[in-house]
Amino acid sequence: MKKAGIPLLLLSTLLLASPLPAAPESTQPPQPGPAATEIQVPDPSLYQGAQKELANNRYESARLKKELESLKKEYEAWKVVNAKTMELKAAADRLTAQMEAAQTELQQARAENEKLSSRKNIYWFFAGAAVLAVGWMLGYAYGGSKKRTHHGGYRF
Repeated sequence: MKKAGIPLLLLSTLLLASPLPAAPESTQPPQPGPAATEIQVPDPSLYQGAQKELANNRYESARLKKELESLKKEYEAWKVVNAKTMELKAAADRLTAQMEAAQTELQQARAENEKLSSRKNIYWFFAGAAVLAVGWMLGYAYGGSKKRTHHGGYRF
């Protein structure tokens, strides 16, 4: 399909848009009017420049469409990869919360263990003191004041 040139298109548009002359009433040939003298044909280099610009724009449009498709595919792949990343981040956040709870529980258990260990040591200290006191009292009551005489053996 051959495209009509701008000069031909412009000329046909101007001719169709101008009113037709009325039938001459006189026998003189019609004089050309001002519309016939104003028709100017555009420079053919403008038409060629416009054609080149149109071709460049079509090429750029096609290139941008390909780039858009490529970016859409890349975005879809990125969403798949990042969906797993988001799942991993959620799991990491959940595990961090669990770890913090476990550390708090561990600190509480250590404090309780220290408290119980301290009580245990106090218990054994008082138990030893009680044994010492009872032994001292029994020793004082049953023979601490009697003199012993040794007759060469053990006395039972």
